[in-house]
Amino acid sequence: MPKDATAAFEALMADQERRVITLFVWRFVSTMVIRTTDYDQSVEVDVGDGDGLQDYMVLPCERQPIEARADLQIEDTTLVLPNADVIIEGATPEPGNSIAMMAAAGLFDDCEVTIYLHDLEGGNTLHHSDWIVQGAIDIARTHVTIHLQSELSRLTILEPRTVVQEQCNNCVYDAACGLDRDAWTQTGVVTGGTKAVLQTNLTQADAYHDLGEIQFTTGDNWGAVRTVMKYVQASGAITLSSPLRKTPAAGDQFTIVPGCDRTIATCREKFFNLGRFRGFPFVPRPETVL
Repeated sequence: MPKDATAAFEALMADQERRVITLFVWRFVSTMVIRTTDYDQSVEVDVGDGDGLQDYMVLPCERQPIEARADLQIEDTTLVLPNADVIIEGATPEPGNSIAMMAAAGLFDDCEVTIYLHDLEGGNTLHHSDWIVQGAIDIARTHVTIHLQSELSRLTILEPRTVVQEQCNNCVYDAACGLDRDAWTQTGVVTGGTKAVLQTNLTQADAYHDLGEIQFTTGDNWGAVRTVMKYVQASGAITLSSPLRKTPAAGDQFTIVPGCDRTIATCREKFFNLGRFRGFPFVPRPETVL
């Protein structure tokens, strides 16, 4: 069934002389946000996402045409980004913030990308589409190719909202869990180690940071995010899920949030959040049911 176009879209298309640019909002798993445009100069725009007037820096890119059907099926697409340096507030200004370095560090993994169309003359902004970075990222010397999958692909997950299982159905720090991620985030300093096992100044008890997340905020590994596989109090040793690109130097800083194994004991004794626990630890196992 045909769908009526919005008044804003009809007004935008009526004037062929208008300049329409594309805006991209990149929301990383690490909570960092980067805003870019394919225009030849940076612009300040309020796209209506609740963040107010924001600056969109120049980052030319090639985007494949997007094919959508009336049954909500949207084909995957790709973005080709130049291997340019990007300026990120709060990051070290050294040339380690190139697109290729960020991709190699895993920053783009599961990144959410929102595309807007902005009319420079009329000032109208239209929400275009929402995407998730999925699959392998192709890194070349001069450019990076990123594969995007529509947000609607999440509707194909064949799983009920609540599964009857021993572990909690929530993900730690999500809306259902209710914990404030920022309140549980700590800062630390590397004192030694290798690409895979770090020595730090952390002093919490053994296993406190297991399954948590660490992100480097200075040094050659700036922006790199890894899952903490094991934490030992002695020397603050952290075993990472995968090796870093470079061996961190003593003095490199990072942020870290403790992880959760989603058991009722951890929820009660570590996070003091038993009221939000959504597991079923007292349901008898199948082999014990008579």
